[in-house]
Amino acid sequence: MKSIIQSLVAEIEVTNTSNVDGKETAMWFIADPAASISRLVKELKYFEKKPLKAGEKTTLKFVLDPIRDLCFPDANGIKHLQSCDFHLTINNQKITFELID
Repeated sequence: MKSIIQSLVAEIEVTNTSNVDGKETAMWFIADPAASISRLVKELKYFEKKPLKAGEKTTLKFVLDPIRDLCFPDANGIKHLQSCDFHLTINNQKITFELID
């Protein structure tokens, strides 16, 4: 049986609580604390800067693709995707999700 690789959609709502127009910079990080190789503590996977008017609220979205965002190469450049828990962090929020084969 072939496994199906699906994407994960993460969203966060942000609000400009000031009375001045501004910009929100969102940085999405992935952490793989149980990888079979040493990896970065946090890997920046996506960022965006969104203008927000004073008092405006918006939802920022990141579509996480397992092959693009969770794989790591071995010494020969071959990509590996391991089943384990991952952490996705944006601003001061962190979620943990499990990748299952």
